[in-house]
Order: sequence, then structure tokens, then C-alpha cells
Amino acid sequence: MNENQIKDLLPGDTSSFQMILVHWKNLTNLLNTKGIEKIQTFLNIIFDKLFDLLKKTNQMDTPGKRNNFENEINKIINDTLNNKEELSKNYLNFNKDYMNIDVNSIKFLLEESNSPLKYNENEYPYLKYFMIEKQESKKLFKDTLQQIPNNEYNFPIINAILDEEITSNIYILQNFFLINPFVNKIIDIYNYQISREDAKRIKIRDELNKLNNENLNKMFENFKEGFNELRNYEKKVKFGCRQLMDVKEINNNSYLAEVLNDNGELYFGMIIAGMYELFTNWQNNFIKKITDNLMEDTLKIKILN
Repeated sequence: MNENQIKDLLPGDTSSFQMILVHWKNLTNLLNTKGIEKIQTFLNIIFDKLFDLLKKTNQMDTPGKRNNFENEINKIINDTLNNKEELSKNYLNFNKDYMNIDVNSIKFLLEESNSPLKYNENEYPYLKYFMIEKQESKKLFKDTLQQIPNNEYNFPIINAILDEEITSNIYILQNFFLINPFVNKIIDIYNYQISREDAKRIKIRDELNKLNNENLNKMFENFKEGFNELRNYEKKVKFGCRQLMDVKEINNNSYLAEVLNDNGELYFGMIIAGMYELFTNWQNNFIKKITDNLMEDTLKIKILN
């Protein structure tokens, strides 16, 4: 692919490197929800299998061939996830033997590649005070927590955070802080000052140039980052009982109506309203998970107040 072809496939002014960063961030967060903390180790484990699959795969010129290829990829990933602890241990041991690593060497100690608790305390009496103890895996933490009687009642917030569906939404919810300042500012400027039809004809770029406000420009850059990351997570939104709407990318060439929160007309600002509704639902689900785990109604009232 040449540079022009890459630009045609990427949204707006986004560079290929920025897209790699976005995908790496999403990949990291998704793998973390599966208990994978060492992303590079996981990728190194599956790369050989993926490479072998690619070598033996002929041209994918039919939907059936493509489905078979994707199923093989899914099988490699799922098999690795199901045996991640054993495979990771074998991989690290192989690297250790291959590189002839001496766990007592200065290099190994400075890199903190080993837990301080694995060293003889008589030989290294102060080592544990200068190294950070690495935490055990999320899976082990969850398994240990499940063994504690009434753990849901005694640790309601921890249990809510460990709920993978809720935590993935809470991570995306952080984009609210990137989106909201610009939306609020734009409403302050244009509320009762412009009609829907006019807002559909005015480009954001032109208004930003006219307003010439550096702070507002920074808000819009943050807005784009948060909005488009949310768009990668939710391709469609709806507001109330209205129909699902496709979430389009918002950039400098988009129209003002697309960033003016609006519940009166499908698409345009209603997509923003639908996203706010998503934010509210995700936040409420997290709070509900906590309150449902509490033992007494009085505690629920105390937390909500």
C-alpha cells in the first residue's frame, strides 16, 4: 500500500501510527480483562502459530475460506487464553535458559525481573525494601476472593470492579471527561442562537476559525479523541426508544449540528444524546452492582447519599 491508499482508509487526519497506538491500547485493555498482563509475552506465544497458519493459507477469494481462516485464528487465541499460565511459564523458562540468565546477576536484579520474595533473605536481607513486589494474576486474585465467605457483601466495590463486562464499560466511560467540556461549551455559545437547519450547514472548522479561541480548540481535540475512541467501542447508539443510529466519525469537516446535544431529531446531535445515555447507564450499572452486593438497605442509602 502506498501513502495515499493508507490515508484513504484512515479516518480524518489520523496517522497510521496513531491508529496503531489506539489498537494497542484497546488490545491491552481487552487482554487485561482476560487476565493477560504481559501483552508482549502473549503475542510472542501466538506469533509462531499465526505465522505457520499464514504460510499454509492460500488466497482467500471466497467468504467460506475467510471464515475458516478467522475460525483458525480464534482457535489459536482461545487455546492460548485457556492455557495462558502454563504457556507463559514455559515461554519465560525457555527465554531464561536460552539467554543463560543468572538471576543473581546485577543486570537481572536491576531489571527487577524476579520477585524479591524469591531471593534468599539471609543473602539479600534488604532487597525487598528496594524492589516492588509484582502482584499475582487477576484470575488468582478472583479465585482467592471467591473462597472468602460473604465476599460479595464484605467487598462490594472490589467485586464490581472484577466484573469484566462492567469494567470494560467503566474504562470507556473515562472518555466522558474528554467529550463533555467541549459539548458544554458549544451549548453555552449556541443555545437559542442558531437553528437546527443552520447548524447542519456550518462546519466546525469554520466556527473554530471564527471564534479563534485556543482553549476551545484544545477542547475539540480532546473531544475528537474521546468521541472516536467511544465510536470504536460502540458503532451504533440510540436515544430513549428511538431507532439505532450509526455513529460517524467527527472531525474538523463535520457539521456543528453533530456536536450540539439534541433530543429532537434523529442523527446529528441525537447521537451525542445517545452517548450520554450510554454513559449514564454504564455508571448506574456499576453503582447497582455495588449496592446489590451490600447486605443491608441502610448501607445502600449511606453509599448513595
